[in-house]
Amino acid sequence: MNKKTVQLKITLCGNVDEKIYHKVEKLAGKAGITKSKLVSNMIEVSVDYLEFMDQFGVIAFTRVFDDMREKLKSAPGRHMAECH
Repeated sequence: MNKKTVQLKITLCGNVDEKIYHKVEKLAGKAGITKSKLVSNMIEVSVDYLEFMDQFGVIAFTRVFDDMREKLKSAPGRHMAECH
C-alpha cells in the first residue's frame, strides 16, 4: 500500500516565552533544521502521544483530576498551596 503524505501550510500564532523561543532556536540549529520544522515535528509527536494516552482514558482522567483540584482550591477555608 502506498502511503501518501499531504503537506499543509498552516500558520499558528501565539505567545511564547522568550526563553522557550531561544531554546527552540538553539535545538533547531543543533538538529540542522528550521525552527518551523522543529515545531512541526514537536506537534506531530505530541499529537501521537496524546492519541496514545487517549486510548487508555488518561486524558479524561486528567481533566477530572484538574476539575477536582480547581474545586478544592476554590473551597472556602481551603489552602491548596501543596497542589501547585
